[in-house]
Amino acid sequence: MDPMSEATFQEQLDELRCHDTSWVRQERARVVTEQRRLKVRELALTKVLDERDALDPMPDASIPAHTAKSMTEVARSLESLPALAQSAATGELSWEQLDPSRGSRLLRRIKSGRGEGATARRWICRSGLGGPRR
Repeated sequence: MDPMSEATFQEQLDELRCHDTSWVRQERARVVTEQRRLKVRELALTKVLDERDALDPMPDASIPAHTAKSMTEVARSLESLPALAQSAATGELSWEQLDPSRGSRLLRRIKSGRGEGATARRWICRSGLGGPRR
């Protein structure tokens, strides 16, 4: 377990201020990637519960209904889009890039017949996560 998980926000700030900027940037990048991986895990769990018709109508009161609906839609789509799912699982794509309720057109473009792998690579390049464009 992360020792900082029990720390107050102020305690975390105090600890982080002891590190140089390079370390803080690297740690932030690591945490963002981990959040993205955990979101994909949540989507996979959502997909399995959906298959079992075991999703609660309102799984979490802190999640708006439109977000829960989007999560189910994306979870259903990722199984048939392995390249996109892999990019999301490795943290290369954010939830914002996948979420149709936030205006993301990524899933729609892929479903409309545009190449999954190429479309995902372009999206990753635009996000600045995939290194230089080719």
